[in-house]
Amino acid sequence: MANDSMASGTIHLKGRWIKGVLTDFYPVLEMWKFYGAYGLHARQKPTLQNRTVEFTGYGRWSFSGTLSDFDSWTRSWLNSKEDAAVVGLISAAIICATMSSADSNLLCMSTMVMNDLYLGLGGKKDLSEKQIVFYTRLCNVLAAAVAIAISMAGISIVTMNTFAFGIRCAGPFAAYGLGLVVPKATRHSGIISLFAGTIGFCFWQWLSGGDFYLGILPVVFGCAVSVVVFFLVNLVEWKMGVEAAPSAYEEAKQ
Repeated sequence: MANDSMASGTIHLKGRWIKGVLTDFYPVLEMWKFYGAYGLHARQKPTLQNRTVEFTGYGRWSFSGTLSDFDSWTRSWLNSKEDAAVVGLISAAIICATMSSADSNLLCMSTMVMNDLYLGLGGKKDLSEKQIVFYTRLCNVLAAAVAIAISMAGISIVTMNTFAFGIRCAGPFAAYGLGLVVPKATRHSGIISLFAGTIGFCFWQWLSGGDFYLGILPVVFGCAVSVVVFFLVNLVEWKMGVEAAPSAYEEAKQ
């Protein structure tokens, strides 16, 4: 996951600077120049007389990379009392961004549990709106409690983040991607491939320790398993004469 962002501002070089050190700083600005759509443009080079640089930048920042570096950035900034306010603002911004994604995920999860799993698989149909809202909120509370328990276990937030995104991508990869484009795809092919891709991802995650193994990442292995199982189930059920799942495009036309 990554986010595009644009920023402009001013860099002021504080402390004691000599000409030699300042000259060594110029290649740093040069390294950050624009390559295609992304980069940083300094409007002028700093001098001993004027150590202020105005800049404009546009970049694509990795969410997991930001999280992995956040701890070291914070510890470094906390060593300087002058930057305490900056640390607080940046910490608040990152926490707000994380909370924004987290609450959306919780709402999606609880809605799917109630509408797709509980009601969709034969649960009690005559629930009132008040009961549905109550049970949906209860799902959020339980999920948040599990998340808090996991966080207390001392597991790296980067590991948890990549694991969560891997599960979300690997399992539904074939069901959502191929299910919309493969003619006469059956209902079972999507459901079984979803579980198979998730299991494949978890197996490779355990086998590789969350890293490359035989040159393959867990999410790639999980997606591959999902695709293979999707086509295998379809081939078997086509020969058995199983009816195709309803087309999303036909429903949209209606």
